[in-house]
Amino acid sequence: MEGFEFMPLDSKEGAEEVVVAAFYASSHVDAFRTYQDDLEKEVESLERSKCCLSSSVETLHRSMRRKNKQLIITELSS
Repeated sequence: MEGFEFMPLDSKEGAEEVVVAAFYASSHVDAFRTYQDDLEKEVESLERSKCCLSSSVETLHRSMRRKNKQLIITELSS
């Protein structure tokens, strides 16, 4: 395999330790990638929520401006 140096191990137990360590390392990498994918999905969800909230805030501001204009017109008419 590219990037790896292989060397003889002293015993079968040493080889088993290396295999177990490699398995755990691989499991941790897989878990990290899954966690990273979950975080990316959460970011996308939060960005969609932010967009919806921004749109709602803008709609609310427009509505408030309209009501303020109506109030001013009503007060000026009185």
